Amino acid sequence: MKRKLSAKALFVYFILLAWGVIIIVRMFTLVLTKGDAYRGEFKDTLTVDDRFFRLDSSRIRGFRGNVYSSRGELLSTTIPIYDLYWEIAKVGVREEDSAFFMQRVDSLVSLFCKLTPKRSREFYEERVKQAYVSYYQQCSAQQRIIGGDVDKESRRAAKRRLAAIKDSLKDKYLIVKISVDEMPSTWVRRSDWDAIRFLFTAQEDGRKRTYYGGCRVDERYVHHNVYDDYAASVIGSMNESRHYSGLEGYYDSLLAGENRIYRQLFVNKVLVPLRENQMLQAQNGCDIVTTIDVDIQRVVEQALRSQLEQLQTRWGCALLMETATGEIKAISSLTKTPEGYKDYVEHAISESYEPGSTFKLISLIAALDSKKIDTGDMVHCEKGIRTLKWAFEFSDNDGLYEAAQAGYRTLDQFFYKIHQMGLDSNLMLEVSGAEQPRVTTLTRSNVDYHSITHGYAVKMPPVYMAAYYNAIANNGRFMRPYLVKEVIYPNGRRDVRHPVVVRERICSPLTLAKVRACLEGVVTTGTGRRAQDKYYRLHKNDTTLSVRPLLAGKTGTAQLYSQGYLNEFNASFVCYFPSERPKYTCMVLISGTIADGGVVAAPVCREIAEKIAQRDFSMRNYVYRDALWNRYPTVALGYTPELMMIYRKLGYRIRPVMSAWSSVSPSTGRDSLMVMHPRVVGDLANALKGSSAKDAVYLLERKGYRVRLKGAGRVRDVSYSGGWAFVTLGNE
Repeated sequence: MKRKLSAKALFVYFILLAWGVIIIVRMFTLVLTKGDAYRGEFKDTLTVDDRFFRLDSSRIRGFRGNVYSSRGELLSTTIPIYDLYWEIAKVGVREEDSAFFMQRVDSLVSLFCKLTPKRSREFYEERVKQAYVSYYQQCSAQQRIIGGDVDKESRRAAKRRLAAIKDSLKDKYLIVKISVDEMPSTWVRRSDWDAIRFLFTAQEDGRKRTYYGGCRVDERYVHHNVYDDYAASVIGSMNESRHYSGLEGYYDSLLAGENRIYRQLFVNKVLVPLRENQMLQAQNGCDIVTTIDVDIQRVVEQALRSQLEQLQTRWGCALLMETATGEIKAISSLTKTPEGYKDYVEHAISESYEPGSTFKLISLIAALDSKKIDTGDMVHCEKGIRTLKWAFEFSDNDGLYEAAQAGYRTLDQFFYKIHQMGLDSNLMLEVSGAEQPRVTTLTRSNVDYHSITHGYAVKMPPVYMAAYYNAIANNGRFMRPYLVKEVIYPNGRRDVRHPVVVRERICSPLTLAKVRACLEGVVTTGTGRRAQDKYYRLHKNDTTLSVRPLLAGKTGTAQLYSQGYLNEFNASFVCYFPSERPKYTCMVLISGTIADGGVVAAPVCREIAEKIAQRDFSMRNYVYRDALWNRYPTVALGYTPELMMIYRKLGYRIRPVMSAWSSVSPSTGRDSLMVMHPRVVGDLANALKGSSAKDAVYLLERKGYRVRLKGAGRVRDVSYSGGWAFVTLGNE
């Protein structure tokens, strides 16, 4: 027996040994005869014995880098979108699958209708619900025959019919939504696909089973602006020639992910992985952190959009930059389209225009810096002989031309001074296709000299004018505007961008002081009066009130030219604020209007400045008294501890009173904006007028009345009848 077992073991051993030898020989044969082919060491195609080898190339691309705001919010990123299909053959015809699907089919139809509003619910009821019911009935009929008490031939025939039904619907699908060439707001997003998946997620045997109800998606990735129109033209997008514009175009080499081309090996049309592709991975692009502040961008864009929609002009742009650094905190360019105003053309940086009267600031600086004329000197204006300061404040062309001539007899001398001031410097703005100023003329005639001094015959991108006004606000220091604070590489390395000084000083300190006084005069008495309201005084501290305006700037109006001058204008206003210690510089330009810059552009700057002043804690000393009174109204009657808490939260310094009930009104003195007065609650009918409904109910119920309220707002009237107090509410 022992010998017998040994013989059997020996036999098995020799069998396995022979099998191993055959495998080893086969391996060596394959390596020797087909090794080069499986390693892809041939060109294009190769045939070895019965095998056809083909090399093809494919590519893998890393994700494009993201663009962030200064506070880390996503502005532009790569997102997945989906093409959604529904296949009836993938729903299943098992009884449990059918019951599960029919319980949720109405919800699925509702999701389809939401994704495709142009298609009716009846369309999906017919193509999804009714089609599946018909399909299920046909399959169930054949399955009953197969499982019934029939002969073999009938079963075979039923199986053939069932297979034919399934084959006829195989690979046939209903296109629910294709996201190609659709508006971003109509794309099928991950949230939509997750909603479908959640709808068909069930528990089976204690485990989750995701059942898609016949739905499937093809996933694609697109690079998209998160906020749609917020600074869209500056951030940039892909155009028809598949090139990026704006920041995306300027930093395309950094943002673009690595594009790696790799080889693929097919053997008899079957993909065989190559060893060289095992660690294949493409590097993602760099991320860019911009200077844009989303909150400020929202304020700027809403103010500009509101004015454009009211005027219905061709286009408009607005820009706001930080005075000390040159960081562009908000930039918006809105162009009129049939669908409304859209931000798809970058007017502020990538196009040049005749600036009009905003250029008179340069003429004034050059004239004063020559020390041959002063703001108090008399010049010949269109309305008679006036001071140079008056000529600037009321935007007189002849007065500024005479002042420039007093300092520089020829146009060449004037141009040389402008060059010294740095106005024609290339600011190297980080936007694809950024324009540069053209401060020159083909001739050097007196006509050109007169035109240039008030902003004609020269062309400048609006951002250059904003940058130069920013230099005035920054005590003569000319900063380069910039949009990118930081570049973050995939390996974590950070390239931080710092402010760049173009000119340490564009004019003398004495000239600077005179120019700033003139810019404030434009707002208080000149053409920019609509940039202030009747309460332009600003609260400086607890003891004094400054009479300087919040804004200081200059209006500009340039007549449009197209084979002759049109009766339309580019109306602009460039300013900085607060005027005493500037923090921001703002520029607004509206094209195609029949009014001047003081009428249409200055109010937009005022609205932007007021809203930012109310939001910015560092500017709390520069808040309009009128804006405060309108925003936080007086209180006729209130509970003193609650009033103290509210006003302290709002930043007021109010002295407490020794009374449980009090009122608050604007102060006529200089120690505070608001003052609190004690109130004696005696005659409730009169004392409660102007109080809140809550306080009125509390005091009346303490007196034993049952209270009935009518209306909404503050207390207007109180009347009594039989133990009831009737309180009428309403606001003036």
